[in-house]
Amino acid sequence: MRIPVVLAEAPLVSGREGVAAVRERQRAALVEAGRRAGAPALAELPRDADGAPVPFADGWRWTAANTRGAAVGAVARAPLGVDVESLTRPRVPAPGEFAGVDELIHAPIHAPIDRATDRAGDRAINRAGDDADRWTTERTLALWCAKEAVLKLTGVGIAELRACRLTGAPLWTGGEASLLIEHRGVTRAVRIATASGFVVALAADADAHAPGPAVELDLHVLARAEARR
Repeated sequence: MRIPVVLAEAPLVSGREGVAAVRERQRAALVEAGRRAGAPALAELPRDADGAPVPFADGWRWTAANTRGAAVGAVARAPLGVDVESLTRPRVPAPGEFAGVDELIHAPIHAPIDRATDRAGDRAINRAGDDADRWTTERTLALWCAKEAVLKLTGVGIAELRACRLTGAPLWTGGEASLLIEHRGVTRAVRIATASGFVVALAADADAHAPGPAVELDLHVLARAEARR
């Protein structure tokens, strides 16, 4: 099952103007994603009382996210969630801030983590996060985005970020990856792609209309200049 995901670049503007610009680009991303998915026109963005996306037009679903400089959107018949982060963001959280030692050992670590010195998990985790060969900026943000995408799929808030667990070694091929994330007893292969200086994650459940064992992220970039067309 290939799901078109659209990354819409946004102008780097501060304040209310910046917020409005990102929202406009988020809508542009969703419109283009819906067109590529073959979905009916998305006239509005239906949400429930808590602000979470709800299905439209007889079962089509949508999801979106944004960060400084870009927005991302996806439309499919399957339940799904996306997230995006900039590789140039001023501060990248250390992996230990949102993942446990048992998760970080799945990264390509060249030296073992000494669990015996890690009562609260912080010291060993931070050593793993400080080693560029273990958790680079790209891979740290990929793990963050993967967890966020799962939480959006399930409709759960960020409070359960640590309840999302990396359960296997990430499979990296160039700028793409697949991360196995377990949440509430369900393990999903979250797809990662990087483009235009951003990390994008897609989590999706099986699609009854297009059954298959794998979900593929079909990433398309909508440049800022295209917004005026």
